[in-house]
Amino acid sequence: KQASSNNHAVLHEFLLSGRLNVCTELICFQPPKSKYNIGSAPEGPCLIQELLNHFLFPASKQYLENDYSQGGNVDSTICGKSSTQVAAFSLLVALCTNCQENFRLIIELITRFFYTTNQLVISDWEFQPCIGSRPQGGFVGLKNGGATCYMNSVLQQLFMIPELRAAILAIPGVADQFLDADISFDMSGNVQNPFRNRSSPTEHSVDTVTSLTESLGINSGPSTSNVPTSNSRHQYHLEILKYLQVIFGYLACSQLQYYSPDGFWKNFRFAGDPVNLREQQDALEFLNSIVDS
Repeated sequence: KQASSNNHAVLHEFLLSGRLNVCTELICFQPPKSKYNIGSAPEGPCLIQELLNHFLFPASKQYLENDYSQGGNVDSTICGKSSTQVAAFSLLVALCTNCQENFRLIIELITRFFYTTNQLVISDWEFQPCIGSRPQGGFVGLKNGGATCYMNSVLQQLFMIPELRAAILAIPGVADQFLDADISFDMSGNVQNPFRNRSSPTEHSVDTVTSLTESLGINSGPSTSNVPTSNSRHQYHLEILKYLQVIFGYLACSQLQYYSPDGFWKNFRFAGDPVNLREQQDALEFLNSIVDS
């Protein structure tokens, strides 16, 4: 209780590990009924849920409950180091040994953390890795939808170009058009929308990015500024720019370990075809498509 209420600020890692190990030894001598009362009985302390929801996977619990969309902070895990994590898992093993009720509850909770039953039109792998908080001073990753490593590598490298990153994030009005439904579907980071209170996108904004990519040596092909384009094609380019700005925003500001670019997956096209998340593509061709957009 002390560790949970104080967010492990009071206890040192070695002290927390020692207390968990003492609990494990005490649980080992308990009969199955006592283990049930301690671990999963509704009228008991529900130690299993406490360990999984607060000590080991608090961010995953928040993700499942959509708490990250409310603008609050991501709960940091109490067991932040391998020694305390091993001790917590050992306690879970002791609780479920010879106790089917506890074992069943652990399976149900872990399944909720790792798997999803919601199928998208373009679905990624039916696997949901546990989400942790962003490491202090570390970077935010991009979720692999199955075979989207070519996308992730290009997007991360573009993001790491300071001038390009600053230009994309500075474009006014691009990502302002998100509705609440879009945010809840596409925003898997726990930060406020960094694109609010901006004016509408202008031709000057697009020209700024174009001149920047040319100065960086990225060849976007022959100029098509004077070639009439359909409204649908122009809208597609704006959509890709919008989702690219969203990705950059969460790579820069998210408090979670990774961001899942679902909206980008749904809207991006290869030669007019929707993206198959389980089909590998060439990274250079993807880069050219991004620059063309």
